Amino acid sequence: MLAARRPLLLVCLLVVPLLSLFLIGTPSHAQPALSATSPIIVLVANVPQARGVTIDEAGNLFTIGRNSGIVYKITSTGQISTIVDLPDGDEGYVGPIVDPSTGNLFVSRYMRRTGTDILKITPAGAVSVFASQVVNPSGMALDGQGNLFVSSDTNPGTVSKITGNGDVSVFATGLNHPDGLALGQNGDLFIGDRGTNRVMRVPADGGQATAFARGLANPMDVEFDRTGRLFVANYDTSTITVVDSSGVVSPFVSGLTNPAGLAFDQQNQLYIANYGADQVVTLENPPAPTPPIADHLTINGGALTTTSINIRLDVSASNVNSSQNGLSMSFSNDGAIWSGWQNYAAWTLWQIPSGDGMKTVYGRFKNGAGAISSIVSDTINLDTGVQSEYSVTINQGALYTNKIAVELTISARPHTAEMQVSNDGGFNGATWEPYSAKKAWEITRYRNQEITRLVYVRFRDADGTVSSLYLDDIILDTDAPHGHVSIAEQGALLELTATDDLSGVDSMRVSAHPDFGDASWEPFSTRRAWDFGNSSTAYVQFRDVANNLSASYAVPASGNSTIFLPLILQ
Repeated sequence: MLAARRPLLLVCLLVVPLLSLFLIGTPSHAQPALSATSPIIVLVANVPQARGVTIDEAGNLFTIGRNSGIVYKITSTGQISTIVDLPDGDEGYVGPIVDPSTGNLFVSRYMRRTGTDILKITPAGAVSVFASQVVNPSGMALDGQGNLFVSSDTNPGTVSKITGNGDVSVFATGLNHPDGLALGQNGDLFIGDRGTNRVMRVPADGGQATAFARGLANPMDVEFDRTGRLFVANYDTSTITVVDSSGVVSPFVSGLTNPAGLAFDQQNQLYIANYGADQVVTLENPPAPTPPIADHLTINGGALTTTSINIRLDVSASNVNSSQNGLSMSFSNDGAIWSGWQNYAAWTLWQIPSGDGMKTVYGRFKNGAGAISSIVSDTINLDTGVQSEYSVTINQGALYTNKIAVELTISARPHTAEMQVSNDGGFNGATWEPYSAKKAWEITRYRNQEITRLVYVRFRDADGTVSSLYLDDIILDTDAPHGHVSIAEQGALLELTATDDLSGVDSMRVSAHPDFGDASWEPFSTRRAWDFGNSSTAYVQFRDVANNLSASYAVPASGNSTIFLPLILQ
């Protein structure tokens, strides 16, 4: 049987490259399959009993014939070659899986549940036993740190962890004929558990498996795509399903024949070991990928002003499953010319154009499928020349305030990056924040005691140098003025008196209406001409320098008595 099989395979290997335009149909990497639909299944290569599939970073695909032990390499242009021909075996092999750092392949020597070895195959085709004593080895996964995870197709079933030097230990228990393995972004291990038709999950540090998704159909393999979604090959129903982060299962593609292996390339194109059809296939004309969600971009923590062209950008974006797996980001100062894509991070440094004035920074995000998010942006005022020294003023230099909420105007030297603000000179509990020329602040109340309040500021430049402290003061005055109004000269003149114990009486307003709707504030004076006209009462209110308002006073045209009314606010 062996002699008869080899010439047939040799003819296959010679003919397939010549027919690659018709049979292989090199897949489009620009439109990855990311939605639950039934796209067209396209043949990549004819491989008898293709038991698994894996792809290296160069885009080369590797698969193995379960019984033949032939390990095939299929290039991105469709050229097929044999890496190694292992000895025949009934239900002999599972795999392969490729180590991207070395190019080595690993294969489980299953041998109809009698094997115990994991084989290592170098890019040159050299074969060695990497580890042994793994009972019924089947599905595999690599963690990127030199550790290989291998499932044992037994009941009760386990998953073994094999270190880079071949040491074997039990990593996961509580399984029933486990097969395909995939590692999540947080290190959790996901397992196709064929005996229970579930996907099981094991925490990153190992232990007892728990159910993650149910209702599958002999899940032979599991694999995450570049956006973090989990795909499952259902051998019995010849379908691929997708599982969201909550474990909800949705259909993805049907019409296969006993799929046994899954792999995604760098462009998020899915390849399938279509075991029952003796093929490796991919998907054509999939729907457009879902773009990531761009939440926000903030410059210097939301500061309104910067004195330096070097700024910090804080960003937030995610895939549709709320992860950041596979995301990258790019920025622009004009929305037209963009920086190169860089790995996603919660913040990064950026440089805005020189020249004082308002500056806008734009950001966008791309997922592993190549889909680009909507654009987010923020603005900041670059002011490098107006202020040459450090300073702080409260409420634009006012001497008094009647509220603890104040506004600070802060100036700084060019290239100032951060500042600290405090109500005490020791800056107890104060944190560094991006420099801003304006800041809302609260002075200390001190039970409304009439003492001077101080606000302290110090600065730190882009090189980390901290300035001396700078301060301003203001007096909190919460007491309203008091007054008296009477009539003189036969009703044509109002005589007014008002006192204020702290900031002093500043202004007054007079009206024929109790709501002062037609009145404006005027400087305080002790005598005020007034024409009662058709009105029988004049209303007066006083205001001190701190903006505290007195009660309203009403005086009738017929006499000198003063009437006290409730306080009317501005």
